[in-house]
Amino acid sequence: MYELDKFHLLLARIAGNSVLENILANLLARSALVMMLYRQSEVIFSHYDEHKEIVDALLKDDIERAQKLMRKHLIELQTYLDISAPLAASASNDENDSLEMNG
Repeated sequence: MYELDKFHLLLARIAGNSVLENILANLLARSALVMMLYRQSEVIFSHYDEHKEIVDALLKDDIERAQKLMRKHLIELQTYLDISAPLAASASNDENDSLEMNG
């Protein structure tokens, strides 16, 4: 995962946007946690081809295509997550059950 983070931060750095770079660093830390908690266990994925297409579009100054590919990439990532059972609600219910048994 670390290499992917470096890739995304490098894109922000190349864009020359330090605000975006800082926001992205924070987002990447959170997204790694989300991926660990909600990723469907049987799914193994690699986004090398998607990243290559985005970089190729940027190198050709085809900003519209790069934006389209980035959106597609984010939507693709969402398909790997199973957020049907929120963990926060589940953890809260477990805590309440524990309190009832001990109380």
